[in-house]
Amino acid sequence: MKEIKYSSWDIFIIILLSFVFLYLAMPLTGVRSISFGLSYISVNLGGNVVTLETQYTSLTVLLILILTVLLHELVHVVAMKIGGVKFNLRILKFVAIQLDYDEMDIWKYYLIALLPQILTITTVLTAKIINRPFKVLLILFAIFNFAMSSGDFYGVLKTLFKVRGFRGRIIKVDELKYKVDEKV
Repeated sequence: MKEIKYSSWDIFIIILLSFVFLYLAMPLTGVRSISFGLSYISVNLGGNVVTLETQYTSLTVLLILILTVLLHELVHVVAMKIGGVKFNLRILKFVAIQLDYDEMDIWKYYLIALLPQILTITTVLTAKIINRPFKVLLILFAIFNFAMSSGDFYGVLKTLFKVRGFRGRIIKVDELKYKVDEKV
């Protein structure tokens, strides 16, 4: 039976990946640069600059970040409920939210982990057709969602590397430690 264990080193890698994904998300969403001022947020979309004027730049960005976290996790929660997976919501070392489960089919794990990318894709597509000022907010949402998905991508890759397939069940052994029953 194979084992998947997450350590402090894995959490460090996930945090590092978040910054890498934040950097990669800009070209993936068609953004050349984002600039912030005291009263504006400006996005350069390949020569077409879109600006959101606001007196509360920091608060606006913080609210978009919080909304992104909530919607991202809500997608996971809804998918787990639909998939019949029992789970608990936990804060993980003050840097991440974890949906803690006792067991789950491997294919469901992959699907549930990657499902929030639907938010990224639909938000980017919507931002391409919507007018100012919401375009800036949608682009920030898409970039944040992609960056915060680093833990999801990392978990899927780590599981794929260990299991090398879609069959079987992941069963919780201990905190951040799972065994894989491939015979199920």
